[in-house]
Amino acid sequence: MLDTRNPIVLEDVADITVYRDDAERTAFYALPAKPRLALDDQGRPQLSLVAYGSRGPSGFKARGGILTVTTGLQLSADETERVRQSLIKWLKREFPQPDDAPPLLPELRPMDWMAGTVELQVVAGLSATGSPSLFGGNQFSYSANLDAQTVGDVLLAWERRLPDASITYRLTARAPGRSTSSTRTVTYEAVSVDDVTSHASIESNLRSASSGGMTNQELAFTGPLLPPDADPGQFLNLQVL
Repeated sequence: MLDTRNPIVLEDVADITVYRDDAERTAFYALPAKPRLALDDQGRPQLSLVAYGSRGPSGFKARGGILTVTTGLQLSADETERVRQSLIKWLKREFPQPDDAPPLLPELRPMDWMAGTVELQVVAGLSATGSPSLFGGNQFSYSANLDAQTVGDVLLAWERRLPDASITYRLTARAPGRSTSSTRTVTYEAVSVDDVTSHASIESNLRSASSGGMTNQELAFTGPLLPPDADPGQFLNLQVL
């Protein structure tokens, strides 16, 4: 089961967080280090701003708009393969096998999410909080109708590549409990057979161990709304009425 205490650092995939399994050395859990825009069926980021208004001597004047965003926290197929190849090398280095033994192969398992929230910040005065799907791509979708003032603020930020826009995931994952142990001293009185001597005592240390069973691990991931290499213009649609 998921162990969040010691993530593995893989130089080949530094932008991905890899957790170990607490019992199986070849089982792993991998996530993007930062949340990102979810992709549609054609592999396009799901971000859209439709601004409608009129054109005049000073340019386009927006009267309103519609913003739609879908975020996710899931590796792409290419990223998954990169992680798998990096883990093959990591296992070979950490757990050398005899020459005649097959190499250890990693198994990437899905996270067992229990609960979570997503915070979406676009510009001052335009933000959203909700719950992700907690399965698959762990997606969160948001749509807002924007008035003239808000769409104007968003368009200005769009020109500057949305510098203050961010996505934050706060998630609770199922993980094994932590074992605990305690020591207690019990004193026994030593009594002779003839019941005459009863002055000696024996101290015994009794160590008991208990397992916490299942516990919840809190994880947080934050990243920019706009992909670093993306052109914000590709997500913008100006409609003249």
